[in-house]
Amino acid sequence: VSHDVHMIYPEHNDGDEPTCTRQQDNEHDDEEEHLPAGQHLLIDLRGVSSTFLNDEAALAKSMVETASASGLTLLSYHCHSLTPSGVSCVGVLLESHISFHTWPEEGVITLDLFTCGSGELVPVLPLVQEKFSVVDDKENDEVEMVWSHVLRGFRPPAKDGKKRILENDIANVVLRRLDLDVKR
Repeated sequence: VSHDVHMIYPEHNDGDEPTCTRQQDNEHDDEEEHLPAGQHLLIDLRGVSSTFLNDEAALAKSMVETASASGLTLLSYHCHSLTPSGVSCVGVLLESHISFHTWPEEGVITLDLFTCGSGELVPVLPLVQEKFSVVDDKENDEVEMVWSHVLRGFRPPAKDGKKRILENDIANVVLRRLDLDVKR
């Protein structure tokens, strides 16, 4: 059982980190405005190795690798092995958080990733599937994944009259707002 909090500090800060902000409209004002908005990616996997789902260190490694490969900044994380089995883990991102809970007996892990930047989260899905779809039996290697993407918070209307990338017509069909609850 772990009670350690793992602190991870970025090796460098290039000033181009995603945050919950947008550029002010004033040409001469370099300050950014904080936006109460974000994206929430919810992912459920079934058919995952029970050994993997009960291995706190392996799961933490997969979470750290997922955050890093996604271009997210993991600041710290904490994982906790549960009794009689399972692991819960949460990672604090500069952009918000990543977390998961496992049910080894059922071969299930549920993950969520919330970011408050404008970066796209749906392209992260294949990476999550790669890092967390560990199987015991190579003959039965199919892991089922269902997911949903939610736009959270409040976004001001675009001042230039154009639709925002996550609020165009196709996004309203493929992606969803919090008042719907449909998974693919």
